Amino acid sequence: AAQRRIIPYRTISITTNNLHAIKEEEATKATTLENDVVLKTTSDLTNSIREAWKNGETDGVLKLSKDFRIMEQFSIVDIIESTLASVPTKSSVASIMNSWIGSCCYYPSDDTDLGAEYAYDLLTAYDTMLEDFIEPDLVTLCLVYSALMQANNTDYHTLAKEEVLER
Repeated sequence: AAQRRIIPYRTISITTNNLHAIKEEEATKATTLENDVVLKTTSDLTNSIREAWKNGETDGVLKLSKDFRIMEQFSIVDIIESTLASVPTKSSVASIMNSWIGSCCYYPSDDTDLGAEYAYDLLTAYDTMLEDFIEPDLVTLCLVYSALMQANNTDYHTLAKEEVLER
């Protein structure tokens, strides 16, 4: 049986820029192999989360996020909605949320502010979109704190102290 690969849509676009001026639509057709999945829609994201969770649980979702920089391809709302649609239990949703936040701690040193921003946005999503469903636990707060403290911008350090440590 052929093994499916997941190719992030933006990576395809970046790759084609290096090949000098192939349009994104043509790049998708030219670069996508028969068994590849391109993360282009929220439906693709939902299916990818479901598959990553099935095959590797939190490690699978963490790998999905890191490999394809999901936070940069989809809005926080899309990520939350796809997460909710991909697994049936509260504990699974909470674990996947921790994977998303954990992936924010892996941004390279020149992008740590971006990782901090996404981590804080995900914590905010807990307080708004998920408030009646799940609450951040100690692991969640530690991951957000870690991502905020890694940022180059000291405003994120202040957020870590005021918004995370206060909880």
